Amino acid sequence: MTTVEHRLAELAVGFGVSLRPGQVLAVDALVGQERLARAVASVAYEAGARYVDVQYFDPHVRRSRLLAGDDLAFTPGWLTGRVAELAEHGAAAVHLVAAAGPALAEGVDPLRSTLAHDRILPEMMALAQRQAIAWCMVPGPTEEWARALRPAADPGTALAALWDDVAYACRLDEPDPSAAWRERTAELRRVAAAANAGRWDALRFRGPGTDLTVGLFPTSRWAAIGETSAGGVTYHSNLPSEEVYTAPDPRRTSGVATLRRPRLLHDGSRVDELTLRYDAGRLVEVEGSGDVEAVRRQFERDPGASRLGEVALVASDGRCGRLAPSGAVLLDENAGCHIAMGAHYPYTVGDADRAHANVSAVHMDLVIGERDVEVDAVTSAGRVVPVLRDGQWVI
Repeated sequence: MTTVEHRLAELAVGFGVSLRPGQVLAVDALVGQERLARAVASVAYEAGARYVDVQYFDPHVRRSRLLAGDDLAFTPGWLTGRVAELAEHGAAAVHLVAAAGPALAEGVDPLRSTLAHDRILPEMMALAQRQAIAWCMVPGPTEEWARALRPAADPGTALAALWDDVAYACRLDEPDPSAAWRERTAELRRVAAAANAGRWDALRFRGPGTDLTVGLFPTSRWAAIGETSAGGVTYHSNLPSEEVYTAPDPRRTSGVATLRRPRLLHDGSRVDELTLRYDAGRLVEVEGSGDVEAVRRQFERDPGASRLGEVALVASDGRCGRLAPSGAVLLDENAGCHIAMGAHYPYTVGDADRAHANVSAVHMDLVIGERDVEVDAVTSAGRVVPVLRDGQWVI
């Protein structure tokens, strides 16, 4: 009998990174994701992988470092060296993600949390942003994540329910999940093509607590999953993915945006409510409830951390939009339109404007639009184009 872990592994290896015979595969997993990591390795070797390197990250060890470590800026050379060798060997990478438990943030100074490296190193993010390797992120349920979502449930029941949600979001209930994703990807790329052809100059988001205008570059390029690596391999970086996205002009964001779904940071900090106010690209106000100070610290990490590096359009009537908030960014960002403070993806802006695109060590996605938020585009000629109504595409 094929397990849900095996079906997700097949999707990640075959469709996600399009693994080729003789290729090296890196698997980055969290403690608690061993069964899924082993399934990925098994599927990869069956597909002819030359070598599968599984690296486990324990967020509780990171918490110990945040509480008592001295040199938080230090990163061992063997970690960055691994990233360099992956690029040198033309490897592929599968990242298993999960939401952090809220206990990880207790007693931790938010400033210290911004200084210590996360499980995915900046060097690995740089490879991804340059499309240097084929890579894919997939959700991997853990008992800790399941308990955080359903604290009153039996642990086994909570974990099974979370796996049901992940299987639904990833289309594992389809007879051929890869074929189902090819169909969905074609629709997303159709929307991206329409956006690119429309010569959009700005987007406007309007709904309860949100009236935000996001300016675009003349060379902003709308993208969807189905990227091509430097080696010519088609890969799908996020599964699930329901977004079309681009790099906005960080100098042209104005108005107010309200967080639509609670946000968990990588250290376990939780923000339940958040309101951001922008003026000419500059973040002038941050208010909300929960660990708002942790968010403020993230925004202060470097000069680009509070400016926009990405704006993404999502039809919230999709599968992720029908699920309750999960706390995991990979699922929640695909439930509604979102903005990302921090780094842009270089392939989403042309050479003429790249010098003005946002640069940062941070990339923080925040959902600002679901069914009750209308989205319009404004063309370079001043024409208003409806884009999303009631959570559905109208272009």
